[in-house]
Amino acid sequence: MSNLYALILEFAGVLLFSDAYDGYALPKGDARATIVWINDFTEREAIKYFDMNNFMTDNHAVRMQIIADYGTRPVELKEIVVAKNNYLEVLKELDEKAEENVLQIGTDDSLTTKSYNDLIRIAVKSSNMCVHIRDVPSDHPFIHVGDVGDVLRKHHVLMYNQKRKEYCFYNRATERFVKKHFNKSGNN
Repeated sequence: MSNLYALILEFAGVLLFSDAYDGYALPKGDARATIVWINDFTEREAIKYFDMNNFMTDNHAVRMQIIADYGTRPVELKEIVVAKNNYLEVLKELDEKAEENVLQIGTDDSLTTKSYNDLIRIAVKSSNMCVHIRDVPSDHPFIHVGDVGDVLRKHHVLMYNQKRKEYCFYNRATERFVKKHFNKSGNN
């Protein structure tokens, strides 16, 4: 387990600077900023996090369903755990926000958004639901990450992991609604 996870788990909480990378809001000059990417928990670490917070200790099936449907992102697991008996409300909110973000893309007809949709199509077809920058066509507007700041902030469907140099779905709920939307509308 990494030191970061050990620190997070040791204090049974999650320290958040941001729940998604937004390099466009960082101060100018690399000397003034250190980009830290917090990876999702592994399934084992997520279960340990649930255990440490006494969350659904008597219902392993619910825990595993949450992990399968919502992933192991620390910020979202924290919200679920903090909600305790009201965790279903948090799950509903995650679903509603994901669906809203996915549907909102269809209402924006700008060239930038159309290019964003192209990235989503590539990600849907990818085995890991991510698009590495090397897989983005060289003439694609998003090949230069700095060009996408506004659309990434506006449409929380994909986010850019600078360390891995790839666009991935914002979370599992978003991934689920993208698949549903693309299958329904025939956008494959």
